[in-house]
Amino acid sequence: IYVLKSQCPTGPFELYGQRLTPKDWSCIDGTVYFENGVPYLVFSHSFEDVPDGDMCMIQLSDDLTHGVSEPVCLFKAADAPWAKPVPFAKQEFGMDGDVYFTDGPCVIRFADGKLYMTWSSWSTCGYAVGAAVSENGGIQGPWRQIERPVFPENGGHGMLFWDKDGQLRFTLHYPNDKYMERPQLMNVEYLNGELILENEQKSVMLPETL
Repeated sequence: IYVLKSQCPTGPFELYGQRLTPKDWSCIDGTVYFENGVPYLVFSHSFEDVPDGDMCMIQLSDDLTHGVSEPVCLFKAADAPWAKPVPFAKQEFGMDGDVYFTDGPCVIRFADGKLYMTWSSWSTCGYAVGAAVSENGGIQGPWRQIERPVFPENGGHGMLFWDKDGQLRFTLHYPNDKYMERPQLMNVEYLNGELILENEQKSVMLPETL
Protein backbone atom coordinates (compact mmCIF):
# COMPACT_ATOMS: atom_id res chain seq x y z
CA ILE A 1 0.00 0.00 0.00
CA TYR A 2 1.31 3.41 -1.02
CA VAL A 3 0.13 7.02 -0.76
CA LEU A 4 -0.47 9.15 -3.85
CA LYS A 5 -0.91 12.92 -3.77
CA SER A 6 -2.54 15.53 -5.98
CA GLN A 7 -3.59 19.16 -5.89
CA CYS A 8 -7.23 18.17 -6.53
CA PRO A 9 -9.39 15.01 -6.31
CA THR A 10 -9.44 14.51 -10.08
CA GLY A 11 -5.64 14.32 -10.31
CA PRO A 12 -3.14 13.97 -11.72
CA PHE A 13 -1.68 11.93 -8.84
CA GLU A 14 1.95 11.16 -8.12
CA LEU A 15 3.69 8.76 -5.75
CA TYR A 16 4.24 10.20 -2.28
CA GLY A 17 6.71 8.67 0.17
CA GLN A 18 7.53 4.98 0.31
CA ARG A 19 5.68 1.71 0.67
CA LEU A 20 3.71 1.79 3.93
CA THR A 21 3.20 -1.95 4.49
CA PRO A 22 5.91 -4.64 4.87
CA LYS A 23 7.55 -5.46 1.55
CA ASP A 24 7.01 -9.21 1.93
CA TRP A 25 3.30 -8.88 2.80
CA SER A 26 0.33 -8.96 0.42
CA CYS A 27 -1.96 -6.13 1.58
CA ILE A 28 -5.07 -4.33 0.35
CA ASP A 29 -7.64 -1.68 1.30
CA GLY A 30 -5.64 0.76 3.41
CA THR A 31 -7.60 3.45 5.22
CA VAL A 32 -6.07 6.27 7.26
CA TYR A 33 -7.43 7.02 10.74
CA PHE A 34 -6.27 9.77 13.12
CA GLU A 35 -6.39 9.20 16.88
CA ASN A 36 -5.33 12.10 19.12
CA GLY A 37 -3.59 13.62 16.09
CA VAL A 38 -1.59 10.46 15.37
CA PRO A 39 -2.11 8.89 11.90
CA TYR A 40 -2.61 5.14 11.55
CA LEU A 41 -3.11 2.94 8.51
CA VAL A 42 -5.70 0.18 8.96
CA PHE A 43 -5.44 -2.48 6.26
CA SER A 44 -6.17 -6.06 5.28
CA HIS A 45 -3.34 -8.58 5.37
CA SER A 46 -4.42 -10.79 2.48
CA PHE A 47 -5.37 -14.43 2.81
CA GLU A 48 -2.50 -15.43 0.50
CA ASP A 49 -0.29 -14.85 3.56
CA VAL A 50 -2.68 -15.48 6.47
CA PRO A 51 -5.61 -17.88 5.84
CA ASP A 52 -7.46 -16.64 8.95
CA GLY A 53 -7.73 -13.16 7.38
CA ASP A 54 -6.00 -10.50 9.50
CA MET A 55 -7.08 -6.89 9.91
CA CYS A 56 -3.93 -4.95 10.77
CA MET A 57 -2.72 -1.49 11.73
CA ILE A 58 0.53 0.42 11.48
CA GLN A 59 1.39 3.89 12.82
CA LEU A 60 2.41 6.38 10.14
CA SER A 61 4.76 9.33 10.20
CA ASP A 62 3.07 12.71 10.64
CA ASP A 63 3.61 13.49 6.96
CA LEU A 64 2.21 10.07 5.90
CA THR A 65 5.36 9.16 3.96
CA HIS A 66 6.25 5.95 5.82
CA GLY A 67 5.37 3.61 8.66
CA VAL A 68 6.99 4.20 12.05
CA SER A 69 5.91 1.06 13.92
CA GLU A 70 5.64 -2.66 13.44
CA PRO A 71 2.26 -3.81 12.11
CA VAL A 72 -0.24 -5.02 14.71
CA CYS A 73 -3.03 -7.54 14.09
CA LEU A 74 -6.29 -6.04 15.38
CA PHE A 75 -8.46 -9.11 14.74
CA LYS A 76 -8.97 -12.06 12.43
CA ALA A 77 -11.92 -12.68 10.14
CA ALA A 78 -12.12 -16.22 11.52
CA ASP A 79 -13.04 -14.72 14.92
CA ALA A 80 -16.27 -13.11 13.65
CA PRO A 81 -19.41 -15.26 14.17
CA TRP A 82 -20.86 -14.18 10.81
CA ALA A 83 -17.71 -14.72 8.69
CA LYS A 84 -17.46 -18.01 6.83
CA PRO A 85 -14.64 -19.74 4.91
CA VAL A 86 -14.43 -18.82 1.23
CA PRO A 87 -16.03 -21.83 -0.54
CA PHE A 88 -14.02 -21.48 -3.77
CA ALA A 89 -10.59 -20.92 -2.19
CA LYS A 90 -9.18 -24.26 -3.29
CA GLN A 91 -10.59 -24.09 -6.82
CA GLU A 92 -9.61 -20.49 -7.63
CA PHE A 93 -6.56 -19.97 -5.44
CA GLY A 94 -5.24 -23.50 -4.93
CA MET A 95 -5.39 -23.18 -1.14
CA ASP A 96 -6.09 -26.09 1.20
CA GLY A 97 -8.09 -25.83 4.41
CA ASP A 98 -10.37 -23.02 5.54
CA VAL A 99 -9.57 -19.59 4.11
CA TYR A 100 -11.04 -16.35 5.47
CA PHE A 101 -10.47 -12.78 4.33
CA THR A 102 -10.90 -9.20 5.50
CA ASP A 103 -11.27 -6.14 3.33
CA GLY A 104 -12.82 -2.68 3.15
CA PRO A 105 -12.18 -1.32 6.69
CA CYS A 106 -13.94 1.90 7.73
CA VAL A 107 -13.27 3.36 11.20
CA ILE A 108 -15.78 5.77 12.75
CA ARG A 109 -16.30 7.26 16.22
CA PHE A 110 -19.77 8.13 17.50
CA ALA A 111 -20.85 10.85 19.93
CA ASP A 112 -20.97 8.38 22.80
CA GLY A 113 -17.23 7.79 22.34
CA LYS A 114 -17.54 4.29 20.95
CA LEU A 115 -15.19 3.40 18.09
CA TYR A 116 -16.57 1.10 15.39
CA MET A 117 -15.07 -0.51 12.33
CA THR A 118 -17.11 -1.87 9.44
CA TRP A 119 -15.34 -4.43 7.28
CA SER A 120 -16.18 -7.06 4.66
CA SER A 121 -15.75 -10.81 4.38
CA TRP A 122 -17.52 -13.89 3.10
CA SER A 123 -20.70 -14.95 4.92
CA THR A 124 -23.62 -17.36 4.61
CA CYS A 125 -25.05 -15.53 1.57
CA GLY A 126 -21.80 -14.47 -0.06
CA TYR A 127 -20.01 -11.12 0.31
CA ALA A 128 -21.15 -9.22 3.40
CA VAL A 129 -20.33 -6.30 5.70
CA GLY A 130 -19.93 -6.71 9.44
CA ALA A 131 -18.81 -4.48 12.29
CA ALA A 132 -16.52 -4.57 15.31
CA VAL A 133 -16.35 -2.25 18.31
CA SER A 134 -13.23 -1.33 20.25
CA GLU A 135 -13.66 -2.41 23.87
CA ASN A 136 -11.53 0.46 25.19
CA GLY A 137 -12.43 3.06 22.56
CA GLY A 138 -8.92 3.07 21.06
CA ILE A 139 -7.70 2.00 17.64
CA GLN A 140 -5.57 -0.81 19.07
CA GLY A 141 -8.57 -2.36 20.76
CA PRO A 142 -9.19 -5.09 21.80
CA TRP A 143 -11.92 -5.36 19.17
CA ARG A 144 -15.18 -7.24 19.75
CA GLN A 145 -17.08 -8.54 16.75
CA ILE A 146 -20.78 -7.73 16.45
CA GLU A 147 -22.58 -11.05 16.11
CA ARG A 148 -24.80 -10.21 13.12
CA PRO A 149 -23.55 -8.65 9.87
CA VAL A 150 -24.59 -5.07 9.11
CA PHE A 151 -25.28 -5.90 5.46
CA PRO A 152 -25.62 -9.69 5.08
CA GLU A 153 -25.84 -10.46 1.39
CA ASN A 154 -23.95 -9.83 -1.84
CA GLY A 155 -22.49 -6.40 -1.10
CA GLY A 156 -19.26 -5.10 0.37
CA HIS A 157 -16.66 -2.39 1.09
CA GLY A 158 -19.15 -0.46 3.23
CA MET A 159 -18.30 3.06 4.43
CA LEU A 160 -20.10 5.18 7.04
CA PHE A 161 -20.24 8.99 6.97
CA TRP A 162 -22.41 11.95 7.94
CA ASP A 163 -23.84 13.95 5.06
CA LYS A 164 -24.05 17.76 4.97
CA ASP A 165 -27.42 17.61 6.79
CA GLY A 166 -26.01 15.52 9.63
CA GLN A 167 -27.69 12.28 8.54
CA LEU A 168 -25.62 9.14 9.12
CA ARG A 169 -25.24 7.36 5.79
CA PHE A 170 -23.88 4.04 4.57
CA THR A 171 -22.48 3.39 1.12
CA LEU A 172 -21.27 0.13 -0.42
CA HIS A 173 -21.04 -1.59 -3.78
CA TYR A 174 -24.01 -3.82 -4.54
CA PRO A 175 -24.63 -6.32 -6.02
CA ASN A 176 -21.29 -8.10 -5.87
CA ASP A 177 -21.75 -9.59 -9.33
CA LYS A 178 -19.18 -9.09 -12.07
CA TYR A 179 -19.85 -5.95 -14.15
CA MET A 180 -23.01 -5.30 -12.09
CA GLU A 181 -21.45 -3.52 -9.08
CA ARG A 182 -23.00 -0.14 -8.38
CA PRO A 183 -22.62 2.34 -5.50
CA GLN A 184 -25.62 2.29 -3.20
CA LEU A 185 -26.57 4.70 -0.41
CA MET A 186 -28.68 4.05 2.68
CA ASN A 187 -29.66 5.99 5.76
CA VAL A 188 -28.39 4.53 9.03
CA GLU A 189 -29.59 4.78 12.61
CA TYR A 190 -27.14 4.31 15.45
CA LEU A 191 -29.29 3.02 18.32
CA ASN A 192 -28.13 1.49 21.59
CA GLY A 193 -24.74 0.65 20.13
CA GLU A 194 -26.20 -0.99 17.01
CA LEU A 195 -26.09 0.11 13.38
CA ILE A 196 -29.51 -0.23 11.76
CA LEU A 197 -29.85 0.22 8.00
CA GLU A 198 -33.02 1.45 6.38
CA ASN A 199 -35.09 -1.07 4.44
CA GLU A 200 -33.17 -2.09 1.31
CA GLN A 201 -36.13 -1.34 -0.95
CA LYS A 202 -36.01 2.29 0.22
CA SER A 203 -32.33 2.75 -0.46
CA VAL A 204 -31.08 5.02 -3.21
CA MET A 205 -29.37 3.44 -6.23
CA LEU A 206 -27.11 5.86 -8.01
CA PRO A 207 -27.22 6.11 -11.82
CA GLU A 208 -24.88 3.80 -13.74
CA THR A 209 -23.17 6.83 -15.26
CA LEU A 210 -21.76 7.95 -11.88
